[in-house]
Amino acid sequence: MKIENINRKFRQLSVRILRHRLLVMGLFALLIAFSFVGTKRIVMTTYMNMYSLVLADTQWCAVNETYARAFS
Repeated sequence: MKIENINRKFRQLSVRILRHRLLVMGLFALLIAFSFVGTKRIVMTTYMNMYSLVLADTQWCAVNETYARAFS
């Protein structure tokens, strides 16, 4: 693709964004709002030996349970 084609596509995109700027700003604000709502669901847990290559049985069970709760 030639550079003129790329420049033309960027120019067309910028014209569309400027033409519909209120809609674009509204969608951006909505995306930010959903991001803030989603941060409440993030759970951070660490285990002391989680970074070792071999996990003990109790640690392995705790890790599996944590992932099962998070992704079920």
